[in-house]
Amino acid sequence: ADKKRNRRLIGDEYDRLLEAMATSPWPDDVTFVQFAIEQGTRREEALTLRWRDIDFDRHALSLGKTKTMHRAIERGPEIRPLTPGAARLLRTLQAQRKSSRPGDLIFDIGSKDAFSVRFGRMTKKAGLRDLTFHDLRHEATSRLAKIYTNPLELRRVTGHKDIKSLDRYYQPHTEDLAAKAIAYEKRNFADKD
Repeated sequence: ADKKRNRRLIGDEYDRLLEAMATSPWPDDVTFVQFAIEQGTRREEALTLRWRDIDFDRHALSLGKTKTMHRAIERGPEIRPLTPGAARLLRTLQAQRKSSRPGDLIFDIGSKDAFSVRFGRMTKKAGLRDLTFHDLRHEATSRLAKIYTNPLELRRVTGHKDIKSLDRYYQPHTEDLAAKAIAYEKRNFADKD
């Protein structure tokens, strides 16, 4: 990851992004972007997901192809928790399909290069400056950190190799951190005034 990048979605950017993506001729583009933000997978990991890789009963996804390919050879596929939001998206997508055989790719978005070009066009259409698809991983990690407050658990969900890598992706909004401090003050010192 670029250590200097800390781009996150602010204000109504999420809605504007989805609205622009909805104009794409590829109907899975919107769900692909939503999944990236809900689950925090890398683009390549999500692109190679097949229906057989999803276990809705165990709330898990199996990633055979990760950034560090030696893992699959050494220990088998990486199993990560499937977030509730990602599970809802996938169930909806599966219900919309005429057929979703176990070996079928989940997301039909064409080639990764074609998607990257479309994503760039759609972000421009939405008026979003300097947003890359990889920035959505920063967004996802920061959102998921509100649920998984233990960094070791968060790392298991996002698939970061270590805490140092995770730290580069966790980019909390200043307002969120300030709100936590204010809430703490109110809880612990409200009666002492």
